[in-house]
Amino acid sequence: MEYLSIIAIALAVASMLIAIYITLSLKKSVGVLLDELAVALLIRKKSRRVKRYILLKTVCSEDADVKTFIRNFEQRISKLLGDIGRIECSLTIASISKTSNRMIVRVLGDYRCFKRVLMALSIQHILFGDCIAIPVRTSGLFSRLRKWIY
Repeated sequence: MEYLSIIAIALAVASMLIAIYITLSLKKSVGVLLDELAVALLIRKKSRRVKRYILLKTVCSEDADVKTFIRNFEQRISKLLGDIGRIECSLTIASISKTSNRMIVRVLGDYRCFKRVLMALSIQHILFGDCIAIPVRTSGLFSRLRKWIY
């Protein structure tokens, strides 16, 4: 009889250890799935995407080249926005005037994207240093900024 009670206790302890192990491994798996779901929701979030345009004037030092600055502009701002900001906010150059060193940038995303891009514009010259992009005007319509580019 004693052996039966010892075997029953051993089986109970073993089943509890197995249950704890399964619970912990399940918790890790669920955590990974929830992280993937959060990233997927950030990527797919289509609600209230706003399109804003920013008119920028580029000012460079004498030894810096404006063309290389404009060519690398989107990459620089994307680096400052980070991975999540790059996913949420779409940043493209809509128009460039080479005579007046002005360009129009389109920001597509929720209302916070516009503020993040303006903040990245304000600090990008500290990190990269050769040129600065000064926001002149902002608008929701491209045609309003088109007359200011030349």
